[in-house]
Amino acid sequence: MPNHLKTKIFTLSTLLFCSTISATLANNSNHNINNKINITKETSVGKTLQSADDFFREIYATKVDEKVDKAKPFLLIANDKIYLYKSNFITAKTLIPVIYNLLKSVDHIPLAVFVLLDDKTDQILDENTILKLKKLEQFSHKLSDRFEYSYILDDTVKNQIEILKATSNFCQPIIEKKQISQDNLQNFASLITKALMKNADIATANLLENLNSYLQELDFNEQNKKALHVIILTAHMAQSKQCIYQYFQKYFNETAEGHHIIVLEDSNTDEMAIKLLGKHILDTDIANAFFNDPDRMHKDLLYQAAQKYLGKQNEN
Repeated sequence: MPNHLKTKIFTLSTLLFCSTISATLANNSNHNINNKINITKETSVGKTLQSADDFFREIYATKVDEKVDKAKPFLLIANDKIYLYKSNFITAKTLIPVIYNLLKSVDHIPLAVFVLLDDKTDQILDENTILKLKKLEQFSHKLSDRFEYSYILDDTVKNQIEILKATSNFCQPIIEKKQISQDNLQNFASLITKALMKNADIATANLLENLNSYLQELDFNEQNKKALHVIILTAHMAQSKQCIYQYFQKYFNETAEGHHIIVLEDSNTDEMAIKLLGKHILDTDIANAFFNDPDRMHKDLLYQAAQKYLGKQNEN
């Protein structure tokens, strides 16, 4: 075959191949690649890849469920309860003591005052704000009287009276003058912090004593404790150093989440939390097999590639 004909056939073949390529990738400085194979849903390649990916997810989801079953017994802590998942039954016990909610609710009254006024300082307050402030002052006044005359005046009760009276006394002149300076609001927050944190100390001690008593009742032996997992549902803003998380760090002698302890933020779905347990266990198996590092899948799989790319960008 003449060379010019070979060249034409090669060129035609190249053009036909390139017709299935779309220019969408960012420039690759190593190979100057600007195109990728078209894998949209309309192409046979795209359909096959999507089917393969769906099949992977099906296998993964099935294995997650199997890992959950094998992980029993495990504990789930959600809202005010602790659940024990064991074999084919679930037991539940209230974890949050009454005093915990009482002290938290008292603390919330001065916090509500601060939040209400935080962006309204050094100006005339509108009627809606004044009405809300009056309601908070009334809560403070009535509750301080009830604590004073209905309870034995131990240190805990005296602390509630201090918080509530300080809040009531702070609100009254603001309601009369219909304004508050930023400095006065900040002073109120600073002065009341110690009493609020005293409540936090008492509430936390009672909560963790309840938790400790429950675990003593379960009486896990060392083998069961080694295999035990704990799932903690918590709010995003409270996750860092969360008190129950700290307790289990000490219980398992661990410094990080992801092995015995699993934390799920901002979820009220027990099913989602339990699925997360299965994913953690399965991903640990994957990480050990592929990377010889049980923590590898607890990080973004692409983090090393991103470090390489960003490092080259810095060099340029």
